[in-house]
Amino acid sequence: MGKSIVGNYTFDASAGTVTIERNVHEEKLLLITNVKDNIIIYNFSDSTKGLTSKSFNQDTNETTFALAYDTSSMSDTDKLQVFIESEENTIFPDDTIIDPVSKFRVSNPNTLIDTDFEYGPQTTKWESLESIRNIPSFFVKTDSYLETIDTITVEEDSGYGSEGTLASRTITVTTTEPHGLESGSPIDVRETLSPTADGAYIVESVPNTLQFTYLARAAVTEVTGDISAPYTTIQKGEFFSVSDVKLSNTTTLITVNDQDNIDRATTSSE
Repeated sequence: MGKSIVGNYTFDASAGTVTIERNVHEEKLLLITNVKDNIIIYNFSDSTKGLTSKSFNQDTNETTFALAYDTSSMSDTDKLQVFIESEENTIFPDDTIIDPVSKFRVSNPNTLIDTDFEYGPQTTKWESLESIRNIPSFFVKTDSYLETIDTITVEEDSGYGSEGTLASRTITVTTTEPHGLESGSPIDVRETLSPTADGAYIVESVPNTLQFTYLARAAVTEVTGDISAPYTTIQKGEFFSVSDVKLSNTTTLITVNDQDNIDRATTSSE
């Protein structure tokens, strides 16, 4: 519990009343002091400076307290200090200990983006963030849209349905200009005609500079032909340095030295 000072009140010295602009219970009233005369006119612990009555007006949302202390010699314009009991304590910290996102500063970040790593990834900074076991894996940025999508088709696979039907997990994306993606690049696919094909994926193969494939989370059976739409978007992603994405089909790791003696690692997969 805490106490707060009331700023909105009306003092009627001749009638000996103090009116507060809200519903205040009698047991919550603590102390009233005439600041000009430096006289306490109400004290909950003093029987001679108590109340004679208390009333609440629902129409005006005002509580009027009639004081036992004689205030007839005072003026209605005298300043009063009115303290009441509060249900909670409200604090207003200094600006020097608040960071740009209105949280307590626990470190001294150099840039606004530092608050993401201080308090965890925030949707105000990341357009899309994918996690594996609560570890950030990769993210996409607002300026990484693939704007040259031609078609998004599903390969035929009799293993997922009757032969000749479009029932496969392999999705082929065809672009009108070089897409710039490589096998293993993260992508984020949204708003296709098949919800099964939407989501965050890793590029499985790149047949040529105008095509790439990825593996959907389930077989696409509800839509045939081109599953792209005017509002379909594909964004390129980037890996976090601590991402927990495992290349389960990696078979070899070869280290070679180039002419500048710089080690480079290459992988091959089946």
